[in-house]
Amino acid sequence: MSEKMFSEEQLEQLRSFPEISADELIRYFTSTAADAAFVSPGGRGPVDRLGVASAALRLYGRRDQTRSDHLDLIAKYLEWQSAPAGSQAMKELEQFLPDRAMEHNSPTLLFNLAHGT
Repeated sequence: MSEKMFSEEQLEQLRSFPEISADELIRYFTSTAADAAFVSPGGRGPVDRLGVASAALRLYGRRDQTRSDHLDLIAKYLEWQSAPAGSQAMKELEQFLPDRAMEHNSPTLLFNLAHGT
C-alpha cells in the first residue's frame, strides 16, 4: 500500500498562488537598477534582452545558442554555482541531501527545502 506524498491541503497550496502584500509585490517584482542594466546593456536589441521584450518573444531563441547563453549570463548574475558530476561540489551535494532526509521522517523534506517552505 502506497502513501500519498502530499496531503490534499499541501496539494492545494502548491497549486495556488500565495497571499502576497503590496509591499512584497513591489519588493519581489520590481526590477532594480542593477536588474535593468543587466537585462538591457548598451547595444542589446529587443530580441536579445533575455526574452523580456514581449513584442519580440516570438523571435526569441532563433539563434541556437541564445537560450544557453542567456542561462549562463543569468546564472552568473545570480551567483549560482554548478556541481559538475564527480566534482567536490557534487560530492558535497550528494552527501547534503541524504543527510537532510535522514534528519527527519518526512518524504516531503527535500521538496520543502528546495522551494523554501
